[in-house]
Amino acid sequence: MEALDHARELNGLLALPRLERMLRVYRTWVNVEGVEGGMALTRRELQCVLEFPELDHHVDFLFDTFRCVSSNRKQKNTPCVDLVTLLTTAAMLAQGPLADKVRFVFQLVDLDIEDDIVEAELALVISTCCDGLYRLGLLEDGDNLSEMDALSVAYEAFDFVELEDGDKMTFAMFLKWCVFHPRSKALLGRISCLFSMCDAVRIMKEALEERVERLKNAETFLYFNDMHFGSLDEYAERIRVVVGPIVGKVWHCGLQIFDLDTDYIALLVCRLKRLELMCCWK
Repeated sequence: MEALDHARELNGLLALPRLERMLRVYRTWVNVEGVEGGMALTRRELQCVLEFPELDHHVDFLFDTFRCVSSNRKQKNTPCVDLVTLLTTAAMLAQGPLADKVRFVFQLVDLDIEDDIVEAELALVISTCCDGLYRLGLLEDGDNLSEMDALSVAYEAFDFVELEDGDKMTFAMFLKWCVFHPRSKALLGRISCLFSMCDAVRIMKEALEERVERLKNAETFLYFNDMHFGSLDEYAERIRVVVGPIVGKVWHCGLQIFDLDTDYIALLVCRLKRLELMCCWK
């Protein structure tokens, strides 16, 4: 359940327009020259592209969840976040039309900006997305793909859209693979199912909390009612079922019952829409 809460939090936090702005801020201010070493961000740089306050807990959550070790010689053994992993994972979980999210991911890994991708670039999408979902707890150990496994799946995807060796995958082909291939289709269905389950659990939790609150209020009412009118437990224990009671009086909020055998009068009173049975001797 904790993994679902984190996924839902990420879904609400990083909508597609924010992801696009994060990438734009990164390319404009953080990594202007496109230096070698990939999109590795320190916590300060992550906070910059998110445009969040320095001590915001969302920055801590994202940095701790997607933390890795930079391969850059200048930042060796320095904790960082791979922006590609964060963006591909967030795009998978983000709100918005599927075609728009697929377009964003496609442009993210289209490194040569030729509006097509090769097997290695598709493998980058697959491996980073699986790694991010695994870090969030949405994939199990056996479902997380290594880079070699991701490359194998990428070759399988190129075969699925009927590309020959040396051909490149266009956006239309990439979208077709995402929507119709059994692997990607199953993953999208899994994410959708998890969100539906999360919503159902949240609704049930809210209903339960509301019910508990009502019971607390009812207990408070019973306490003050007993304090003012006295407890009815003693009389309730002495009540027994009799045949043929005689109704002596009926009014808008109760009725009076005579029991000829035991020689007492029972008053059935509706006090604030709660039925109470009070007994008294003749």
